[in-house]
Amino acid sequence: MVGPEQSLPVEPLDTISPSQYSWIKQCSLRSLWSRTTDALLPTSPKARVGSVIHRVVEKVSRGELDPQDEQVFQDAWDSEVERAEKRMKSSWLSRRFVPLSGSVPTLRVMYHQTRHRAIELHQAKRNSTGTGSARTEVQVKSREGKVSGRVDKAIDTRNGVILQDYKSGSIFSSAGPNGGNLKERYKSQMKLYASLYHASYGVWPVCLQLVALGGEVRKVNYTVREGVDLLDEARRLLENINQRVNDVQEGRAQTPVLADPDTEACSVCNFRPACQSYWRARGGGSSEWPPDLRGHVRETEVDSEDRLLLRLLTSPDQCKKVVHGIEPNMVRGEDAHDLVKDSWVEVYNLYQKSEEVYKATKYTVGYFQ
Repeated sequence: MVGPEQSLPVEPLDTISPSQYSWIKQCSLRSLWSRTTDALLPTSPKARVGSVIHRVVEKVSRGELDPQDEQVFQDAWDSEVERAEKRMKSSWLSRRFVPLSGSVPTLRVMYHQTRHRAIELHQAKRNSTGTGSARTEVQVKSREGKVSGRVDKAIDTRNGVILQDYKSGSIFSSAGPNGGNLKERYKSQMKLYASLYHASYGVWPVCLQLVALGGEVRKVNYTVREGVDLLDEARRLLENINQRVNDVQEGRAQTPVLADPDTEACSVCNFRPACQSYWRARGGGSSEWPPDLRGHVRETEVDSEDRLLLRLLTSPDQCKKVVHGIEPNMVRGEDAHDLVKDSWVEVYNLYQKSEEVYKATKYTVGYFQ
């Protein structure tokens, strides 16, 4: 077991950004831990590529990279991929996903999509005067500076300003009649950008747009009232979180006051191994919670390929479970060969084959004590 929540530090937030707003609102403890502590479960290799894309596009926005020179752009891309892979190799959680070309089959497609987007940004930056001109990486903030961020692009038109934000992953949460429903957190992010743009420049954008990596553009509808209310809520959220953090630091409260566990938030949280609030909330478990198990070892087997089979008596429901296919690089703590009956184990990111049988996946992690 990694340990109780109190073992991981929490620090107050100086500011809150539109991109962080929805994550912090969903579970402030996860967001606070992500600022001070390395993840305890693997980060998706696609998310690593998303960071590569962000850094490359940022260089284009700053005028440090000309994407129209294919060799120069390729070298910059390769350098950022190498940088990401070097960092991944230093982590026992992430080295299994190196090289990224193997763990992200669409890597080359994402390269071409990123270059196309970077060329658009580069041309917009060169034509940055007059009607139809565009500004990139536009800094926006509330009047007191507590809520701030950077908009990818602001386009000046005869009718007013259009704000665009680019996304490297899917912008849709589910299928819909017009191709898909936009993710709510992205819609909130854009509405906050609108309010911050007004606070910074004195005008409200006439249009908000999300741009997918593949080039699809989707409009985000909003009203001025929505923008004002969201900004007020973001300010209150920051104040409330910092008050609770202060209470924890001063000993007036325990870390669980910062946690908001539910099936949606916990399924994408890489800090579940440290969060006892998560385990208390899920109780005996249900199909909607992440496929994680913890409990005491009843029996172990190691096959010819050094993969571990675990037979567990889970806690707190005292159910018999079997886990197949745990590889040595998935385990932290006690060596699998040294596990004895009644040893405590926690296994995360499994695939549930049946009521009693689970199988390890490429994202599986085991913490053995």
